Amino acid sequence: MPNPGHSNSQSPFRLVLVSSTDCTVGGDFAAMAEAAGWTIKRIVLRCEGREEEWSGYQCWTQLVDELVEFAPDAVLSIDRRGISGAAPLIFLCEVLRVPLLVWYADNPFYLVPQPWEREMDCLASLVFDPAFVGPLREWGMRHVEHVPLGTNPDHFTVTAIEPEARPYDISFVASTGIDRIRGILAELDHAMQGTYGALASQVQAFVEEGGQWLACNPLGSPFEFIDERGPGVGELQPWIERQWPRALLAALIDFQATFTARLEAARRLLPLGLHLWGDPAWANFIPADRFHGATQWGKIQDVYANSRLVLNVSRYQLVSSVTQRHFDVPLCGAVLLTDSRPGLAEYYEPGVELIVYEGLDDLEAMASEALDNTNAEAGAERLAEINRRARETTLARHTYAHRMDAIERAARTRIEDMDRLGGASLERQPALVERCLEYFEPWIESVPGPGAERGERRLLEFILDRLEIETPRHAVVEAWRARLAE
Repeated sequence: MPNPGHSNSQSPFRLVLVSSTDCTVGGDFAAMAEAAGWTIKRIVLRCEGREEEWSGYQCWTQLVDELVEFAPDAVLSIDRRGISGAAPLIFLCEVLRVPLLVWYADNPFYLVPQPWEREMDCLASLVFDPAFVGPLREWGMRHVEHVPLGTNPDHFTVTAIEPEARPYDISFVASTGIDRIRGILAELDHAMQGTYGALASQVQAFVEEGGQWLACNPLGSPFEFIDERGPGVGELQPWIERQWPRALLAALIDFQATFTARLEAARRLLPLGLHLWGDPAWANFIPADRFHGATQWGKIQDVYANSRLVLNVSRYQLVSSVTQRHFDVPLCGAVLLTDSRPGLAEYYEPGVELIVYEGLDDLEAMASEALDNTNAEAGAERLAEINRRARETTLARHTYAHRMDAIERAARTRIEDMDRLGGASLERQPALVERCLEYFEPWIESVPGPGAERGERRLLEFILDRLEIETPRHAVVEAWRARLAE
């Protein structure tokens, strides 16, 4: 059987990529990595446009096949796809000694990493914002690195359109976050053990107050607000002190505050010619002749290419980094008009490679100046020069090809460390084996499967049969078999 995680360092890097159809990073990164010679097997969750979505059984049988037969150098999960609510991926990688890299394109603390993950040798956290590196290490995560997002030039380079022929002075592609808010509320009810209904008004007031606090402290964190305001909030207090509800409340505050900021920015720029693309909820707030509905990710470059300016209003989770939009827009011939963030100058020079605003009043002033038609020729030349410089910087430093080295280096470091330690952490720390079983059991009970037999039992049997491990870590597999026999 191939030995996962230990391929020849001179051979093409082999990666299992776990993402989902709503994850733009996965597709763009995979395309560039494959073009550069990597061999990639993709597992895509929640496939759209198919009669049936991936079931847990299908996903996991494919994953185990890839881990055993494909023998990857690493598994890369985007934003914990395949991990949250499905802890067995971590344990399978730990048993097989395959590095598991989690690339966070969102705030990692919103996605609720579990305390036992700190003990796993296979796991490394890659964060898009360097501001998360220190807090994750302080929390006890041992392997944390900053790996920014990037762009795929093959996706975003389009035929140039002359500025005067572009129909949109300002485009804004944004989400209200309302669907995410609904999902978080449903999850919060579960996290609060069904008590959310009775405390809904308190939660709503707390979240609204948190949004107001962020508006006054734009570089602050929802967690800072929770820590400052948390004591003395009545019946909500016990839940704020628990990791899962606390993370969900922070995400709620972020999404609702971000929506408020985006709506205000859009309203300020409507008189200057703003057009908006996004989820249907925007129709309740934006005039019909300015709202164009959702745009598919494969078509978003056409929106950018038909715009003189592209507005960006960052989520509050963004502390000292940039979004993927910062990298995509310059390749389409447009200029990004973005809010200020510490660390922005590490990527682009403000005023030279993009236009940066400080607050709503400044937003209007900067947009007006950029679109000033009193000297159309000079204005067009200025925007063209800004775009030229930003495009050069993007192609030289910020494509996903530039992120591949960091990802491969993180994987090989994990392999070297696991070899040096002489065994997976599950074998060295028996208590983690029992913790593995504790997390595996409720998950396995919920997994559907084909046929009349219990799908979860068939899945566990499949996993154990496919592993076929004859190593010191065999004790972990035997513990799973013992649990199966109960």
